[in-house]
Amino acid sequence: MSYHIIYRAERPPVSRAQAVANLARLYQTSPARIQRLLQQPRPVLKRVSHLAEAQKYQRVLLKYGIQCEIDTVAPPSPASPPATPKPTIPPQTHTKKPPARMRRWLQVLFIILLLGGGAWLAWQEYQQQRIAHYNDEVVLQVENAIAGFEQVLQGLLPYGKAEAVNLSNLQGSYTHTMQQLQQAYQHIEQLDIPPGEVCENFQQASLAFLKYQLDEGQRIKSILDYIAAHNPGSIQEILHLRQQLHHVGREEQKYTQALQQAQEQMAQHFQVALK
Repeated sequence: MSYHIIYRAERPPVSRAQAVANLARLYQTSPARIQRLLQQPRPVLKRVSHLAEAQKYQRVLLKYGIQCEIDTVAPPSPASPPATPKPTIPPQTHTKKPPARMRRWLQVLFIILLLGGGAWLAWQEYQQQRIAHYNDEVVLQVENAIAGFEQVLQGLLPYGKAEAVNLSNLQGSYTHTMQQLQQAYQHIEQLDIPPGEVCENFQQASLAFLKYQLDEGQRIKSILDYIAAHNPGSIQEILHLRQQLHHVGREEQKYTQALQQAQEQMAQHFQVALK
């Protein structure tokens, strides 16, 4: 059983353009790609294997001003394997049959080979499921952790209009976001990593991304301290704040690309599709 998160509409006062921009940031892709996705009849934003996971994504998207619904998708019925034709063995009148004891050993060897092949396929399927679950857990932790920065930045908008901002709400959103980032970092650090260098690289890339976000959080803290001392701000103070904001997130693309590359390498190595 799987669950598809279907885009319905943007939630006022969020416009369609804002919804596209929010989705592009959330899924770390281009707005053009999100625009093409939303042109489909029922755009699928995410596919997950657990209902609780789908509901969690739905709550995150709602914070971004995006309304969505959850579709339950039943797995396809397994197809019956095609019958294997038996080979036709021509009679050999002049070839001696192997002794009965040898025939028994050959039968045992054949059974061992069949069981070994089945065990290998089962192990491969188990590994693929484990990789998919590990990937989904890491991605969910990262997405939930950085979602709070959007609320902080949205709370700064009145300051650019020479209006006073609600420092209590800003500080609360900032503190909650930093706690989420720290918890996500510790959670990913303690996850049971599947065997393989590509899995370790994926973990290190996700931790590096979160570490960068934590460092950026310190930059945002200095901005909030500046606003607290100049609220509302004059024209000169607003221009000074804009210069500080210009430096926020300048290297985020580098860490995002490194994380995406590590995820792609893990997917190719285990031959599994990852979201």
